[in-house]
Amino acid sequence: MAVEGSGEPAVVAGSPAASAGAWARRLDRLDALVPRAGAVALPLAVWPFGYDLFVLPKLAVLRLLVVALALLRLARWAVTGRLARRGTPLDLALVLVVGSAAVSTALAVNVGVAVLGTYTRYEGLLTIACYALLFRLAAQAIDGREAWTLVRSLLLGGYLVALLAILQWAIAGAAVGGGAGETARTFGGSLRAASTMGNADALGMFLALLLPLAAHELLAARGAGERVLAANVAACLGLGLLLTYSRAAWAGAALGVAVVAARPVAAAVRRRPAVAVAGATAAAALAVWAAAAHAGPPWVAAAAARAATLGDLTGGSGATRLHIWRDSLGLIAARPWVGWGPDTFGLVFPRFATGDWTPGFTIDKAHDDLLQVAATQGLVGVAAQLCLLAAVAAAWWRGRRRPGALALLAAWAAYQVTLLTGFSWLPAAAPAWLLLAAAAAAWRAGPEPPAIAARPVMARPARAAIAAPAAVAALTAALALAAAPVAADTRFRDALVARAGGHRAPALRDLAEARRLAPGEAVYAAAAGDALLDVDPTGVPGPRADPSAARVAYADAVRLGDARPSVKHR
Repeated sequence: MAVEGSGEPAVVAGSPAASAGAWARRLDRLDALVPRAGAVALPLAVWPFGYDLFVLPKLAVLRLLVVALALLRLARWAVTGRLARRGTPLDLALVLVVGSAAVSTALAVNVGVAVLGTYTRYEGLLTIACYALLFRLAAQAIDGREAWTLVRSLLLGGYLVALLAILQWAIAGAAVGGGAGETARTFGGSLRAASTMGNADALGMFLALLLPLAAHELLAARGAGERVLAANVAACLGLGLLLTYSRAAWAGAALGVAVVAARPVAAAVRRRPAVAVAGATAAAALAVWAAAAHAGPPWVAAAAARAATLGDLTGGSGATRLHIWRDSLGLIAARPWVGWGPDTFGLVFPRFATGDWTPGFTIDKAHDDLLQVAATQGLVGVAAQLCLLAAVAAAWWRGRRRPGALALLAAWAAYQVTLLTGFSWLPAAAPAWLLLAAAAAAWRAGPEPPAIAARPVMARPARAAIAAPAAVAALTAALALAAAPVAADTRFRDALVARAGGHRAPALRDLAEARRLAPGEAVYAAAAGDALLDVDPTGVPGPRADPSAARVAYADAVRLGDARPSVKHR
């Protein structure tokens, strides 16, 4: 039976087609819900029972998100017989990005590090592939309307992270104070907020990504209630960003907000030029008076002093970056085409360093993302990254007339500015890829193709027979990729606590279990060498030392990619 004028078979209530349609709609809702949940969970994820409290939990959430979205795609195929969905304008560029990373991994100086990444960084091939899969699966799961729901979920996660940053600064800053100079944790006597990111610069990158979106929500708000809510979110994000004292993040956020606000501000100036001039004059006078009189709390003075160094590349961390960039050029020239392998910068840089630019700390990143890609993936990787940026610009251009299109581009541009003196790192990078998925969906025109194929190629029982073991394999992979590393890190922390308490045997058992759960982690092997050598805090072996077993553990650590001189020279 056909519906008159439709040209398509009617769907009878209670029929297999109707049942498949109902299940497809449920899966659609889950498809949209999972990225939203991930947008909130990713920045907030911490695991206080492990040693890597902040980054490894986010890696686990990223991998779980990818597996969950892939399982939903598999379930859709099992129910409807339809697996393929419309692609995105970034698909070719993504293939080039992941492909270049795969080639550099195959030829890497250390393949294990290139695949998994280093401890607390994890920016290896596996993570790069997860970024690409997260983007594509999320972008295909949502439409333009749901894209802004995903954006608001990111803003919710950012708001909570920024609120925790403000509380952290208020409580911990007052309790421990801050150093007078510039460090990773302090500036000008003020604590640099890090919140659930564990690093002030990573927090700054994340909040810089979101602040243009918050500005857009404020300018687009309708009614007093929406304006108050949007103003609250924007103010919290802005204050959290300020307390990171991250200059690149400030610059990126300023650019993004300026792009979003330029047209509304210009329109307001045209409507009331006298009021605009008076307001700008009053704000400038107040700023000059506050700076001259040193008015306001100490953190304001610290922020002003930090802002005054925005253009200074010859002092503090700016000078350090200049040295690293210069030395990185030699590293790149040594393997210009495919690089040394993802996340292997720290293994190779000591060969090319002309000085000890960060005494007591290992330099494992180029602190400029294009230089980092050039060093680890070569000029082929740089070309792939530039193709990705061009594809993003082209996608925006095609969808530039859609609501909020410019704000999404401004947010992505703000993130890219932070990468000029930083690097892709999971705490900020994973939310940035989710944002890009929302942008691709929002810039896309036209409805999604129908979810159910008219004639599935394979019968439903046969599809279910294939999908069931595939789902089991995916869940097993989720446990191996997400749960096992977290469990290993928990045992690693337990081992360190046991060693600190003088309990060597339990520490060795915990370290053995950590190495079994995460056999590719060099830091665990090095810690096992320390325990076997029974070294004290100064590095001197103790009376219970087992030198031969310790040498094996240290050799494993070096083979797995531990580049610390204290390990290599044991």
